[in-house]
Amino acid sequence: MHPHQLRHTLATQAINRGMRLEAIATMLGHRSLRMTLTYARIANKTVADEYATASAKIDALDETICEGCGCYQTTIEFRPTLQAQADPRVPE
Repeated sequence: MHPHQLRHTLATQAINRGMRLEAIATMLGHRSLRMTLTYARIANKTVADEYATASAKIDALDETICEGCGCYQTTIEFRPTLQAQADPRVPE
């Protein structure tokens, strides 16, 4: 084990525990985020967790569709889709 390997371990543990890349770069004394990314390896679980978080936020937006907005316009062709969004039990 070399001290340099500990930097890799520290950066990888930090990014996979939620530390921002910019903060890790500062901690390691890097000027570029690209250099930090060579040290901080993002685990597949971290990517999956981030995707799930983003998906949940997008799903929440679906519930607040702007049908009540004055700019909202649609045509009859979208009726099945709109019904399915309003009641998920209705097939599209």
